[in-house]
Amino acid sequence: MTKKFDEKHQFIQVKFNTPLSSEVLRNNNITIRSYKFDNQIDISKRANIKELRIKIAESLCLDQNSFVMKKFSHMGQELKNNIETLDKLTNSILTVYVEYGNPMQDSKFNLICRSN
Repeated sequence: MTKKFDEKHQFIQVKFNTPLSSEVLRNNNITIRSYKFDNQIDISKRANIKELRIKIAESLCLDQNSFVMKKFSHMGQELKNNIETLDKLTNSILTVYVEYGNPMQDSKFNLICRSN
């Protein structure tokens, strides 16, 4: 019984959305209500971001370099450090927003400037 308990706690649940088409994105303002985290996989806590990307790509039948992963929502931080392990991000459940685009390299940053 202890072994099953330990094995179960070595995995995390990852919930993620199906990416919205570019047409939907063009014609609508994206809000948290625009998408649902209706996909789910279980993956080892010791897996890294690269392995998570591969699993999500397989689940969505996408090329692993055709989408960006963000933590929690469309406004979240991009998950781009491919060697970071998932146990650094969560203990049990991770929510990932998936959108079409090219993943940024770990050494690159996106700056968003807003004027009033």
